[in-house]
Formats: sequence, C-alpha cells, structure tokens
Amino acid sequence: LGGHGTDAYCLPEARGSRLYSAVVEHFFDHHCGPAGIGFFYGFAGDRNATILVTHHAYALLGQVPLWTRPPGRGWPRWGYTVREGLQAAALDALWERCAGRYRWAVVRDSRWYGRRFSGRPGVTYLHLHAWRQGTLHGWLVARLDGGVLRVADLLWDGEDHGALAALDAAAQRAARAAGCRRAEL
Repeated sequence: LGGHGTDAYCLPEARGSRLYSAVVEHFFDHHCGPAGIGFFYGFAGDRNATILVTHHAYALLGQVPLWTRPPGRGWPRWGYTVREGLQAAALDALWERCAGRYRWAVVRDSRWYGRRFSGRPGVTYLHLHAWRQGTLHGWLVARLDGGVLRVADLLWDGEDHGALAALDAAAQRAARAAGCRRAEL
C-alpha cells in the first residue's frame, strides 16, 4: 500500500507552533508501517522538505523537472472559450467524464478544488476553464506569485489538445497582464 502526500497549510498565526510536525507525526504513527502505508512520497516545498528530512526520516530521492518559459502569446484557441472562476457543477461533470484518466490522483471534484484552492489563507488562485459547444473540456489552476505564474493543477478530458492550447493562451495573457517574468509548470 502506497501513499502520496499533498500540500498542508495552516493559518499564519499557527506557524512556529509545531502544528505541521504534529500532524505529520500523528499521520505516520497511525497510518504508516507494516500494517498500513509501506511507501509514502510527496513533492514538498523547500520549507516542508527540510522539516521532513530533519525530523521525520524522509529521504530526498531527487529533483522533479520544472518547466519554465517567459510569458508568450500562447497557442491558438481552436474554437474554445476560456472562462474564469469556480463553477462547481461544471467541474463535477468534467471530473466524472475524465476520472478514469486520473486513476492514481486524488478526486478532483468541486469540493476538493474548493478546499485546496479557495480555502487557502493568504493565497489567491486563478481558475481557468476551457469550453467548446457548451461542454467543459479542461480546467487549469494557477497562482500569480512574485512575478511568476505557477500552474498548480490541470484537469483535462483528453479529447482535444485545443483545450490545452486555449488554457495556455489564457494563462499567458494573465501572466503578461500581471507583469510576470516567467511561467512555471
């Protein structure tokens, strides 16, 4: 049995309280080991990686590639319209259609997106969704952070690369409008 850790965050006033370490210790004590999760991995940020390695016997296995580029014009839209915001019913319908493509991922329904990307204190995410003929085909979540557009999540039904092109073009426009130096995926 394996597990994949995802982001944990807390209110700024809880920082320095060992809350993160307490949650990690509780999780490992109750869910990991021979009778539970035998292999656990994640893509921790620098701060959390330091805590995990120093205090929780994590091993860093290597770097994950980070693709960067300066914001450009993006690709043609190919008949797609891109909208912004969190539209729960449409997102749930998209997840239902394409969940089979993401068998090993967390459930990416509107509840998860709302909790993960709308409930995080002090961070604002840009939700972009690509539509064609009344059907949602792709969803991209990005964060504009310190002159960098960071793609945080992408959900795509796999039907047509035009949805990806439309999302890319909209993200590039947002990056240029915000004065970003680069975009990262």
